[in-house]
Amino acid sequence: MVAHLPSFLHRLLDGDEAIYGSIAVLMNLGGGLYDSGGVDNKPPGVFWIYSLTFRLFGAYQMTAVHAVGFVAMAATCVLIFLIGRDLAGTRAGILAALFYGVLTAAGNPRLLAAPTPRSS
Repeated sequence: MVAHLPSFLHRLLDGDEAIYGSIAVLMNLGGGLYDSGGVDNKPPGVFWIYSLTFRLFGAYQMTAVHAVGFVAMAATCVLIFLIGRDLAGTRAGILAALFYGVLTAAGNPRLLAAPTPRSS
């Protein structure tokens, strides 16, 4: 959790977040995704997550987007723990979840847009 706290201190973690946010706002204003709403190379789910988050918390509310990304990361940690525990025991599950949580916070700062695949 501590490793991900910096994501709440920066409005934009990645230049791509501005693009995703802009497309999501255009979608919320009635534009269609891959139409007048905008086009990018990410799967449509990325834009729908941004769009829904902006509808709930306000346009360009990036702190909310980062919170959604954090919740998704935390849920993935729980799943990784459960899988690791079932395959190799509790200690392995904890380590696997811990490594995932820390390693998704580290890396190239240009690849940290939430909530997108970190290896994009």
